Amino acid sequence: MTRLSLEQLLAGSRYDSASAELLEQLLTSESVYPAPQTVADEAWTEIETALPATVWSDAEVQTGSDRLFETLNNCWPAQSETNSSSLVSQLQDQFGTTVPADWLQTISDRATQLAQSTTSPLEQLLDCVGPLLSDWSLDDLQVFARPVAFAMRSAPAALPKEQNWSALSPVEQARYTLQVAKYALEAAQEQESGS
Repeated sequence: MTRLSLEQLLAGSRYDSASAELLEQLLTSESVYPAPQTVADEAWTEIETALPATVWSDAEVQTGSDRLFETLNNCWPAQSETNSSSLVSQLQDQFGTTVPADWLQTISDRATQLAQSTTSPLEQLLDCVGPLLSDWSLDDLQVFARPVAFAMRSAPAALPKEQNWSALSPVEQARYTLQVAKYALEAAQEQESGS
């Protein structure tokens, strides 16, 4: 196999001579920078000296930026933290006697993160319960989650019946967890749209 020269590659192509020269320079040049580093350093030094040095001191810049960021933080409070804490308390009220508290916290955190997600309801459910049901295969979780995700498209979540968590089989626990996640996702989405 023979190597074609750059001229042979560009011959008959739609590149004009300026484009061909630029392409040749980029492909054959060993230097990444268009100018030697010393020239670039001199240009930056020239730019820095052209700016008036007395505009702001370092202390003034630091104070001003601190004030700016404090003002911005006050304008936009940590909404997701507020939503997450209110959602977890809502889940605790509804399911605290049934589902373990750490599971409710995880579901609440994930639901709050997914509230503005554009993923499908099925993917949202799986993302919400995935860390809790890691012993299950994704295919099994999808089988359990499909009817719940389908219900998310049509009707608001009805509260699942309260049950004794320790008396539930692992399959029933997975299904119940998906129902709680459905409720949490819908509540989180409602909080996001209301705020």
